[in-house]
Amino acid sequence: MNNNNMNTIEACRYCFMCRHVCGSSLISCKESDTPRGRAILLYSIYRGGKKYTPDIIESIYNCLLCGCCLGWCEGREEGGYNMPDLIQAARFDIVNKGLEPPIVKKMKEFLVNHDNLYGININEAFTYNIKESKSQVLVYLGSEVNFKNKEIAHAANGIFKKLGIDFSFMKNELNSGKELLILGFKQEAKRKMNDLFNRIKKSKCRLLVTTDPLAYDAFKNDYPEMGFNLEPDIQVQHISQFVLNYIKEKKIVIKKFNEKVTLVDSEYLGTFNGVFEEPREIITTSAGSNFIEMIWNREKSLATGEAAFVFNGSYFQQGKKLIEYICAELHNMKIKNVIVLSAKAKRYIKECFTFNVYDITEFISNML
Repeated sequence: MNNNNMNTIEACRYCFMCRHVCGSSLISCKESDTPRGRAILLYSIYRGGKKYTPDIIESIYNCLLCGCCLGWCEGREEGGYNMPDLIQAARFDIVNKGLEPPIVKKMKEFLVNHDNLYGININEAFTYNIKESKSQVLVYLGSEVNFKNKEIAHAANGIFKKLGIDFSFMKNELNSGKELLILGFKQEAKRKMNDLFNRIKKSKCRLLVTTDPLAYDAFKNDYPEMGFNLEPDIQVQHISQFVLNYIKEKKIVIKKFNEKVTLVDSEYLGTFNGVFEEPREIITTSAGSNFIEMIWNREKSLATGEAAFVFNGSYFQQGKKLIEYICAELHNMKIKNVIVLSAKAKRYIKECFTFNVYDITEFISNML
């Protein structure tokens, strides 16, 4: 643990300021699943000499790494307190000690061998039948879209075809390594990142556009830290940033959306990378005054579960419970259309919201 992480442990174990927005504690209602509870547990290990127990490890892996605690932290700027960084460091430590839970080991094997968390064979991926070509624009889908939400991949394909842009997907797209890193497998993540980095460079692209918030965060932050610098040679953009440039340059005209619509923010685009306004500008260009903000938005938004992989020793299956506060607000707003920024957010919200849920990629494709 570095000094910043120890400072976080010292500060957060006394503080209750963010517990009401902690996604994992909203699911379990357990003190050990709050940021303060985890700080107390880690204090007992790194200051008190206690060993990691199965219960403590479960609590560390129950964290959704959503960063909601950061938006409510009064001492973040002054003290540099960062609970997600602390949890990530603890997971590295747990893995280094060989103490990771069986489900986490299973996910590692699936990610290493199948490029997704679920062990789905590559021949079921969207990119399996892709004919790869060299082009200036490479579109990276991310494993959730590539294996589970292929409708978003089809929407991305439609966008670039409508724009008349020379683009390509990566045949048998490799995992970004982000999920491995989140689970605590730093060396395996680095190897996966190295493989993907070399594939991207080999493509000769000048622009890498992704639909996946986790991949965007990886390319922008983790890859440079690991020594794999894509930029400035290859620019990295989320698809909303890419399309917004075309709208601003008046290279495309987006159709009008004549119903009320709202946006659920992304933790890995927004909280960790500050990408809040680009999706909003696209939506308001289309919907105008029909766009209605949710009460909890931007830095104060609730978790959508983008990095929720494990809970209580099993695959994360609590999406409906996690999203219930968001869905309650959507129903109170009497709104029938909601736009999300990740495949997981779409799946979870559709479990409790009976109207239209669009990923931003689908919304853009429909409005072109």
